[in-house]
Amino acid sequence: MAMLEHMSIIISIIALCISFTSSLKMMIRNFGEYKEIRIKLKDIKIQQKKMKQLLDENENKDFKDYNIEYCASLLEKKICEIYPKTKINISIVLINDVVKSNPLESKVFTWFSYPDQNQNDKTVYTIKNNTDFNLIVENNTDYFFVSDLKEFNALESYKNENECYLQKYNTSIVCPIRKKGRDKRYDMLGFLCVNSPQKLNNTKKNDIVVNYVKAAASVIYDFLNQNKDKQEILSIKQ
Repeated sequence: MAMLEHMSIIISIIALCISFTSSLKMMIRNFGEYKEIRIKLKDIKIQQKKMKQLLDENENKDFKDYNIEYCASLLEKKICEIYPKTKINISIVLINDVVKSNPLESKVFTWFSYPDQNQNDKTVYTIKNNTDFNLIVENNTDYFFVSDLKEFNALESYKNENECYLQKYNTSIVCPIRKKGRDKRYDMLGFLCVNSPQKLNNTKKNDIVVNYVKAAASVIYDFLNQNKDKQEILSIKQ
């Protein structure tokens, strides 16, 4: 009987030791992951700050004479530094008609494209009929990024009113052109879209790419916001 009691105590001690060791290993692993995340976030913030500085370089704080083409060419340059020999097309899609009762019914059109400005498409599209725009507006997210639309379309129900999109690009990056006002609501003027026929599927690189696009969208918002009256620019409040 005494032997069984001793065995029971020994087993309990061993179980406690194993539990403690497992917890310790988990703590060490979590700390390592936490440290890695901190380093990654710091790197992203540095890259985003660099992009903002580059976009503001040689530009006045008054955006009346701001050059949108310069911003687009700089964004293209920074992305191609990360993904050399990649073909990039950048477009600014603005709100054409706002449906306040249901923002997903609002209309948009391509206001600017780079490098081929002849591709400016005055065709009007509906937000809800385009997955990229729909997910951003419906879920109030910061961006949409798919590096392989062909594969994504096979797994999900991807919508795009431009039926020829797969002939032009396979990677789609979209960021809302917006900023939060004093009322804590976003004032969204449209979308900054970056497309490429190649797959941009390096996760670490894409963190930097997304932050470049976000920084560019922020600067473009400032330009458009200062020229709202002249350009007759509309916005969606969220």
